[in-house]
Amino acid sequence: MLNEIIESGIESTILVLTSMIQCYIKAKRTDDVVKICNQLSDLCMVPDYCFCCYLLNVMAQTPNEEMGMLTDCVEEGNAKLGFVVRYSVEEQEGDGDSFIKEVS
Repeated sequence: MLNEIIESGIESTILVLTSMIQCYIKAKRTDDVVKICNQLSDLCMVPDYCFCCYLLNVMAQTPNEEMGMLTDCVEEGNAKLGFVVRYSVEEQEGDGDSFIKEVS
């Protein structure tokens, strides 16, 4: 879908990409969300706050087995946020207690 938008002449802005992620969330198409994240660097774009929030929303609705590829996307968009997300995902796979204790 992104390629069709680019080919049609619509400018690919961060707002357009964020809107596409929102559509892919509803369609449960995690692979397409990852493709958009990967194309950000090709388009020389930096994810903004809103884009990263939508990525977190995607993660909240994603099965655990697909979580790794989304964690990579968040890390590329915002390294600090990515660190927290990766840490919490890894903790969730374990007992989950140490993350909660460190945050407290």
